[in-house]
Amino acid sequence: MKTRWTFVGGVGVVCGGVLALLFWMLTGWGIAALVMGALVASILVVLAVGGSRYNSTFQTTVDRRAEALAKRERVRKAIEETHHPK
Repeated sequence: MKTRWTFVGGVGVVCGGVLALLFWMLTGWGIAALVMGALVASILVVLAVGGSRYNSTFQTTVDRRAEALAKRERVRKAIEETHHPK
């Protein structure tokens, strides 16, 4: 799973570099091009890091699945009881 997010971060850096190069070629402003490229690259890298942390933190485990199924069953029973009172 880590390689996917490393790849996403790498693509972000490459996209930032390509954008910086294109901006420099169009305007001739080197510093502005570096700033634009760095901004885009940093946004994409932050998204990759956040995605990696979210993925590792909230992965479905056997315990979480059992807990979710038990909660679903309790809700189903509660709904049934409201539709068919004793």
